[in-house]
Amino acid sequence: MPYSMPDVYYPDEQFSSVATEHAIPSEQRLWQRVILQAITDAQGKANGIKKEERQDAIQQAIRWFKGNGENFQEVCLMAGFEPSMVRKNVMMLLRKRGVIV
Repeated sequence: MPYSMPDVYYPDEQFSSVATEHAIPSEQRLWQRVILQAITDAQGKANGIKKEERQDAIQQAIRWFKGNGENFQEVCLMAGFEPSMVRKNVMMLLRKRGVIV
């Protein structure tokens, strides 16, 4: 059974400390990084994205979280997180940061 995501993960936090504490398998950490990258993208903070492509990356990431689709749910489960908790916490973070209203 997946464990729920802590209140809010911020993109600059390291998953390594979580992984060390709970002995999380490397594959699970990989999927956690996918979620972390989507959070980073949604905030417009991703590196390596051209300025003209940044807005599209932001919108795609936000749609991925908001859409709550099969892909999103599978990634969350493979990361060991409850999808509804990830969505709730990420939406809260994005509202708090003024990314979405």
